[in-house]
Amino acid sequence: MEAKTKRFINRGLKQLGLGKIPEAIADFTQAIVQNPRQGDAYLYRGQAHGERGDYRSAIIDLTQALHLDPKCLYGYLFRGTAYIELGLYTEAIADFNQGVKLCPECPELLYYRALGYLRMGNKSKGEDELRCAAEALKQVGDLETYAEVQSDLHSIDDLPSQFQAEVQARAIKKAKQGDLREALPDFEFLVRQNPESTDAWINRGLAWSRLGDQTKAIADFNNAIKLKPDSAEAYSNRGTSLVFLEEYEAALKDFNQALRLRPQLTHAYQNRALAHYFLGDQGSAYQDLGRACDLLQAQNDLDGYRQTWAIFLRLLSKDYLTNPL
Repeated sequence: MEAKTKRFINRGLKQLGLGKIPEAIADFTQAIVQNPRQGDAYLYRGQAHGERGDYRSAIIDLTQALHLDPKCLYGYLFRGTAYIELGLYTEAIADFNQGVKLCPECPELLYYRALGYLRMGNKSKGEDELRCAAEALKQVGDLETYAEVQSDLHSIDDLPSQFQAEVQARAIKKAKQGDLREALPDFEFLVRQNPESTDAWINRGLAWSRLGDQTKAIADFNNAIKLKPDSAEAYSNRGTSLVFLEEYEAALKDFNQALRLRPQLTHAYQNRALAHYFLGDQGSAYQDLGRACDLLQAQNDLDGYRQTWAIFLRLLSKDYLTNPL
């Protein structure tokens, strides 16, 4: 390794140890500029991306590190954990399998492979892997982590539900931040794990809708309605997707049903207003927006109130909306 490249890598590792991730990434990048064939620079930059939650960038760098050195144990470990964070459990387990071939008793690989199986819903395989990880930790003398894994084994029946709650919270957080493509694998995982959950279908449907795939969104809302025919949210969201598809008459039927089930559902009024408007019924559109404003004001939802007034003013100015709420 060239002296200058090594200096950048060592400084980057020091920055990474101090939690200065942007500075570490900058140093690893300089090392790559100096020597694009230096696999360690890609490995550590991938690790840094992962530590700050940029898992897709981590996977790109770690893939390059593995291309340069197919026997890079930590490349498989770090990329596998990044896949887990993205909900790509099959890819994660494939990486851990490759790592275990290189080091059959590596506790970290065994532990994360167990986690991958548990998150896929394979409890028996996950439990076996946890026992192997615990034994490997005991052999290397890491008794503190050994105790933590043993605790996981004792509470293994609770792990799937705990994990699903974590995944749902993470997916909703990503969706609220606008990272819908990052959230989608989590929503898909929740549907697979809970096919009888109305909320799981609705949440994935909303993700598809906001990504612009109204056909998939409507299919998910249909499944939610089959499971729970009195779900006002499912009818209202399906109505919104129908507005996107310019199927305004069908959308009105869904909004009407949603409001029969829940008369206080403000977004049903907001989006029904758009359906009325595009059908040429401006009076009904303004009436619905007025009802939505009254409800939002009573709920002290000032952001929603201002948003509804913005719709009202745009309709008055004949600024046709192509993106319903």
